[in-house]
Amino acid sequence: MDREAAVRLCGQLRRMIVLGPGEDPAALQKARALVRALQAGTTCQTARENLIAIDADLDRLFSDRKTRDPQESKPSKRALLHNVHLVESSWKTPSKGPQ
Repeated sequence: MDREAAVRLCGQLRRMIVLGPGEDPAALQKARALVRALQAGTTCQTARENLIAIDADLDRLFSDRKTRDPQESKPSKRALLHNVHLVESSWKTPSKGPQ
């Protein structure tokens, strides 16, 4: 995946994150699809690690409080958005070497 496509997907992911917190199965499904698309498009270990963290936090962001472990807190939007920024920043174009 080229950098332009990754930046576009990261922008869409940010828009999904802004919809939280709260139970929103449709937003969770869309956000997870975006994460999977980004994971499929990179070989960069840093991007992959951040995408794994984002995916785990999305589940908590869009879950119902009644179904979550009471000890588990909701992730902050700021932290999620920061991780998306890290993914976007780590994306390299194919012409600049391996991803």
